[in-house]
Amino acid sequence: MKSTRILSLLLCLALLAAAVFTLGACNLDDLEITGEGKYEFTADGKQDSVDLLISFFDGTVQNVEEGEVAEEVNFVVTMKKDGAVYATETVDGEKECIRMTNGYESDTYSLFKRGEEYIVAWETGETKLYSTKKDAYDASRFSFLNALRAMNELVETEGATFQCVSVMEDSDYVTKDVQETHSTAELDFDYNSEKDVVHIHATAENGLVQNCTITRTLNGVKHITELTFVYGNASVTVPDITDWQPIDAGVDIE
Repeated sequence: MKSTRILSLLLCLALLAAAVFTLGACNLDDLEITGEGKYEFTADGKQDSVDLLISFFDGTVQNVEEGEVAEEVNFVVTMKKDGAVYATETVDGEKECIRMTNGYESDTYSLFKRGEEYIVAWETGETKLYSTKKDAYDASRFSFLNALRAMNELVETEGATFQCVSVMEDSDYVTKDVQETHSTAELDFDYNSEKDVVHIHATAENGLVQNCTITRTLNGVKHITELTFVYGNASVTVPDITDWQPIDAGVDIE
């Protein structure tokens, strides 16, 4: 079953992450290769293909479960559509800042925890609102994934096909006291129907996605969405919401 293959991929990635140790200033070119492996995972059909696609990003988000805080999650993802930046998302542990551009220059969403409250704060122009709804925080977390979750909306028309392939290669390196596993991975997702074609290509290094390109041609019109990730230097400043207006409804980020 394809779902079994997806579980195998997640297990493989988890084992890989557990095997990575810090090499400090060591140069991989100077190390001895003690083992190499190549793993390929395939899925067809809508659900299995989308599941395999989303699972490719588990290393980036540290597979954070509901209620879990992963302090080590730290990255900035820049989102472009047809070459123009439309958003940047900065993630620093439990804190996030999402800045909308390309026509939404003043829209800024901040996610953070205040005591036991989960806050989503929204600022646009003179309007400053915030929500303390936990479901609003959860729904807004890792908003870049919305571009991938949108594949769940693809229609399974007669003759439409779904396929997803993920290939990972790793090598073990050793010095006198240290061992490190270094990996690279690529993923290709394809959907084809009479009027709608989607191709997604993503790359990862050591379990962290580096870039993802979504190319969609609908009724002959092509659009390209690009996600580019930078790790390790993300920092989020929590806004002072003392004078902001609380709202009862959750805040949705499209």
